[in-house]
Amino acid sequence: MTEDWSLEATGHGIDAVSFRGERVATRVFFSVRDLIWGSPRVHLRYRGDLADPRGLSFEGSVDDYPLELRGSVRAEGDELRFAFTVRALSDVQVTRAGPCILSDRSQLAPGFLAAGPDGAHEVMLADRIVIDRIATGFDRLELALSGCRVRVAFSGDLFEMEDQRNWGDATFKSYCPPLAEPQPIALRPGDSREYAITFTAFPTAEGMNEMRPVATSAARELAFGQEHHEMPRLGLLHPGGELGAETLGVLRQIQPDYLHLLADLGSPTWREELEIDLAAAGELGTDAVITVDTIADEDALGLLAKVVAGHASTVLLFDRGGSTTSDELASTAAFAGTGIRVGGGTRSNFASLNAAGHVPSELEVVAVPIAVASHNDDRRALASSINSFATIVHDTRIISGDRELLLGPVGFRPTFDSWGPPDRVRNSRGDWMSMSRRDGTPFAKAWMVAAVAALAGCDAPRVTIGSTASAHDLLDAFRALAVLRGRLVQRVDAGEGIVGLRSDDELVLGVMTDDSARVTYRGRVLSLASPRVYSDSLDGPSIA
Repeated sequence: MTEDWSLEATGHGIDAVSFRGERVATRVFFSVRDLIWGSPRVHLRYRGDLADPRGLSFEGSVDDYPLELRGSVRAEGDELRFAFTVRALSDVQVTRAGPCILSDRSQLAPGFLAAGPDGAHEVMLADRIVIDRIATGFDRLELALSGCRVRVAFSGDLFEMEDQRNWGDATFKSYCPPLAEPQPIALRPGDSREYAITFTAFPTAEGMNEMRPVATSAARELAFGQEHHEMPRLGLLHPGGELGAETLGVLRQIQPDYLHLLADLGSPTWREELEIDLAAAGELGTDAVITVDTIADEDALGLLAKVVAGHASTVLLFDRGGSTTSDELASTAAFAGTGIRVGGGTRSNFASLNAAGHVPSELEVVAVPIAVASHNDDRRALASSINSFATIVHDTRIISGDRELLLGPVGFRPTFDSWGPPDRVRNSRGDWMSMSRRDGTPFAKAWMVAAVAALAGCDAPRVTIGSTASAHDLLDAFRALAVLRGRLVQRVDAGEGIVGLRSDDELVLGVMTDDSARVTYRGRVLSLASPRVYSDSLDGPSIA
């Protein structure tokens, strides 16, 4: 930290880049993407300090890739410069290996200037989530913040910006090279590339000559939403197979409103597998919702209708190997007269639905999963991801009209692989069973409560969140949320990282931060810290 600039060096990059207390970037980091757009982890090690004349230096490595990274961050007056050098130790091919900036909407709104070799362009942010690149081919951005103007200069390549809310991330990302550039990027042993990102701040408001106080978590107050919403019905994803006695016991305590199942009609044993899964829902006495991987074959769909009749309320149909529902598949008459509602939409992420721009008119239910670790899986990014939910739901309603929405599965990892090339052989069951390294942690329980709160605030009627495979780990969170079942609730929050719900006499919070926070509630001061679920009732507080 210097007199003017402050930042946080983390294992994921440089966070909270601020000038005199004004946040100018959420994160600056180095990104590597493999040939199928996966994100191998970049590990960073730091030396020095921003206040040191030599600045802060770092070294990095990339999981399973022969790449080494070196760089530095130096501050001088109103200027902050990031330098990056990536070097190949042996032959390697990637689709991306360069620095990125994450920006919150507040750092870009209502608009900004993007300049490059083809000239400068004013970019106004749209209210809806943008599927196309927001800006491309730029080497300079001009931002207008509340207390200063900021120029961001890039060297080493041209950059472009995308709206990451398409993938359940609340930020906007500037990265290089632009997607239109030839792929893949091939590096030979000893090849290196150098990049620099320079922030220059120009104070504009009175008082910017003094350090502005930075709000701390200890100063947070619990804020209540103005509107009441119906608590959504909560379901659990079931990876498949019989449920053991111990798991059944836990699930009976959770009492999910439905189990969300997968039927892969391309599997020769799909009927036997599905009947076992339906039996699991039957043992719990709960409804079944079924995501179906299939083709528009009336015989196969007719057989499916017979198998699920009386067990499932909803089937979500998706074309085999695809992320959306075709008009042909949606027009099936196989479920007529069964009482089963036919749905679809996307099983990938909102980006797929946004790109399509419509859903088939025959669908009664529109489904959108949300996988918030598609790009970043650190706790800070995951905690802020819920800020994208309201816009995702809003834009989904514009596309789907007045049809019922089913949000889910909602979690960290995608349950369908949408990144690979179209001819890639996909493993629907393997994707469906995917787990995150975050699952089962105290943070995951707290995040689940915060995610339900965010979606309840959007009037989402059904939400698939969590998995029967992690039922033991979810029990505390579901117990806390269960007291709100069937009630009208308000979303509440105490700043970034503490989000929850309350009814007239119950409070449930997901505390996703390690920072301590003092919150006044019903005349008592609640001391909140560490990822956990906090619940409070008229009978007194309890900690899960």
